[in-house]
Amino acid sequence: KSKIRIVCFTNGTTLTDKKILVSLRLLDECCVKLDAGWKRVNLPCVAYNPRSLVPELKKIKNLVLQSCFFEGSATNTDADSINTWIAEIQHTKPRRIDIYTLSRRTPTRGLRPASPSTLKKIARLLKKTIGVPVRIFE
Repeated sequence: KSKIRIVCFTNGTTLTDKKILVSLRLLDECCVKLDAGWKRVNLPCVAYNPRSLVPELKKIKNLVLQSCFFEGSATNTDADSINTWIAEIQHTKPRRIDIYTLSRRTPTRGLRPASPSTLKKIARLLKKTIGVPVRIFE
């Protein structure tokens, strides 16, 4: 067996396509980006509602969720955004959750990276409520 791992990174907009969903199950990991407070800053090429992805995410056994957190002119680190996001993802049963912050300028002015202490607080809350490994990328 090959030691090369095959991973897909996706924003999830095509997960409702059964052929794509079946193909993703064959990979070592399927990393799906699903941010808290998504309405404020995500501008996908096609219109979709990330909440509609949750039933599809439940079908992916090799699921890794990836979420970016930020503060400033818009934020998704407030209690409401975090609690809503956790409620939406808690039943997806991801293998792992990767959280990170901004590492470059964004098209939305006034955004800044979430602090390391904020990311650690989110990770602790995730571990407590969802109980899966969480990786932090600062």
